Amino acid sequence: MIRLIATLMLVFVFNAQVGAEENRHNVLIVLM
Repeated sequence: MIRLIATLMLVFVFNAQVGAEENRHNVLIVLM
C-alpha cells in the first residue's frame, strides 16, 4: 500500500511538471 501511494505521488508530480492531459487520462486508467 505504501509503495502504491508513493508511486501515485510521483506520477502526480510528473503530471504537474508535464501538464499534459493525456498523461492525466493514463493515470485515471491506471487507477481504474
